[in-house]
Parts: sequence; C-alpha cells; structure tokens
Amino acid sequence: MSKSMLFYKDLCLEIDILEMQIKGAEKEYNNIYNKSLHVKPKGVNAVDYGTERVTGGLVQIPAYDAIGKLDNLIDRLNEMKQELLAKKKLKEEVEEELKKFEGLPYKVNYMRIVEGKKLTEIADELDYSYDYIREVASKNNPLKTHKKVANS
Repeated sequence: MSKSMLFYKDLCLEIDILEMQIKGAEKEYNNIYNKSLHVKPKGVNAVDYGTERVTGGLVQIPAYDAIGKLDNLIDRLNEMKQELLAKKKLKEEVEEELKKFEGLPYKVNYMRIVEGKKLTEIADELDYSYDYIREVASKNNPLKTHKKVANS
C-alpha cells in the first residue's frame, strides 16, 4: 500500500508542476507576442505618456524570430497539455483502484492522503476514537520513510 500511496503523491506533484510550467509558457507566449508582434506603428510622432520611457536596455525581437519562437512555444504547450490530460486521467484511475483496498489502515491512508481529511474527521466518519486513528495512521504512514543509516 505504501508504494501505491507514494506513487499517487508523486503523480499529484507532477500534475502541479506541469500546470505551473503551462502557466509559465503561456506568459512567455504573451510576452513575445505583445513585445514583438503586437507593436505600435513606427513614424507616429505623438508622445505616449502611458508607457515607460526607459526600456531597461531590452531589445525588441525581430518579427521573424518571434514567429519561430512562438511556433516552438505552441508545440511545447500542446505537448505539455496532452501530458497533463494523460496524468489527470491516470490520477482518476489510481484513485478508483485505491478505493478498492480493504482494512482500516488502507481506509485511513486513503482518506488522509487522497481525500485530504484530518485525523479527527476520519475518526468521526469511521466511528473510532481519535487516539486509535492516530495510532493506526502513525504505524501505517506511507509518506514516512524508515531507513537505517549504517555507521561509517
């Protein structure tokens, strides 16, 4: 059971990281698009007081380079979104399989890790004392590693 729960936690972490990567890539896309392809026409001599006068030394990317970068970014975004969908589907399948485990330690771990419930909530729902559920949870904690380190 502990390997199953650890796999589930790792899968959830991978999903969170993928979602952050997608957000970052979308911001990068918007920056490239807005700074390189969506620019004001040159030759207009009016003063725009809504923008900063100092650019901080940044140079605008030429349009042909920006288009190439955007194409690559779109491909990367599509790959990440496909991977995210596959991982979310796998997460749902794993959750369904974890529900099939029987026995109090498995139920406690499922409710704590998958459903995110506190031990007091689990004790109330399963009609056991909090102390007993805490003892069961501590003996069967799949997230706790018990490795002995040899003296060197």
